Amino acid sequence: MTATREWWNDLLPREKPYSVVRFDESVPPTDTSFATKQSEVDHPSDAPDECPEATAEIVVYDRIGRMVKRTDGSVAPSVLF
Repeated sequence: MTATREWWNDLLPREKPYSVVRFDESVPPTDTSFATKQSEVDHPSDAPDECPEATAEIVVYDRIGRMVKRTDGSVAPSVLF
């Protein structure tokens, strides 16, 4: 299993300024499917404004891991470690 810090770092953007991450509230935070990078975008407004799944949320992070946008939900960390 990937070390936790490496796992979170994989969610950061590599090619574009922002990373779109989906958090699945139906699984525990230790599960690798809890947070998955969906895409990278040039601007936070390019990311979805809503998440159609009731047990998930979408969060946009900048290159240093700060949250810059999110849909409704309660489990996403404000800063990726």
